[in-house]
Amino acid sequence: PPAALVRRQFCHSFGQQGERFIADTVAYRGLPIDVNKAVATKEYDVGIMPLSFAAFSKDNSTRVCWPQEGALPLTQIMLMKKGYSPACEKAAQYLTSQLMQETFSRGASFIPVDPDVVLPKAYIENDQTLFWNGQDDFMAMGQSGPFLSDAQ
Repeated sequence: PPAALVRRQFCHSFGQQGERFIADTVAYRGLPIDVNKAVATKEYDVGIMPLSFAAFSKDNSTRVCWPQEGALPLTQIMLMKKGYSPACEKAAQYLTSQLMQETFSRGASFIPVDPDVVLPKAYIENDQTLFWNGQDDFMAMGQSGPFLSDAQ
């Protein structure tokens, strides 16, 4: 989940200082609609949610604040069990088809797996920057501690 990714990135990148920052200044509100409501009622000054949810927020009251160093990528993966059914394969092929990749890119700001599909507008407008330290850091983050706090 995005909240867990943000938490782990701060802890991984900044050690104890990052852990203190998260513990002292970040609250997890659950669903994106809860984040939207907490900001709308001025309970919190800022809410963080995936672009796909922000685009469909109440009254379209959100805007993209792309960090200069790049946005954190929220990797989406598809897993299929060994011996998957033909229906499962058909669904996977549909989700990775050019039509669906265009839909995901345009409507949800997902970076497409098909190199022929146009990249999301928000990604292009922000110089295609992602704060991504690479596969090794991603794997180290996952092994450096629990993804979820005790409160989650």
